[in-house]
Amino acid sequence: MNEIQKPRKGIMCKDGFKISIQASTNHYCIPLENGYDTLYTHVELGYPSERDNLIDEYVENLSKDGEDIDYINSVYPYVPSEVISLLIAKHGGWTSGEMPRLGIAVEHIIPMPVLRA
Repeated sequence: MNEIQKPRKGIMCKDGFKISIQASTNHYCIPLENGYDTLYTHVELGYPSERDNLIDEYVENLSKDGEDIDYINSVYPYVPSEVISLLIAKHGGWTSGEMPRLGIAVEHIIPMPVLRA
């Protein structure tokens, strides 16, 4: 289904970590489509409440010398669903907010559960 999607509310994790997790035709994600039932293997993260080394390599504003990177006010394109699951588990699971359905690509995309506190 390709309905128009409104942005999802950012998630809050048990330890207070917050981050936006988005996926639609207007975001850096795979597949690049709308649908609340779509399984995404890669999604766009944005504006974490604090820096986290699990997602550092995906930051959009990466400079060549590693200086002047604003990890808090940045977008993180095409972050694999497995990394999202690890990130959320690291912060104790998510307690509120909204996130797209995540999947793992093998021969076909299969649903992937994400820890909820």
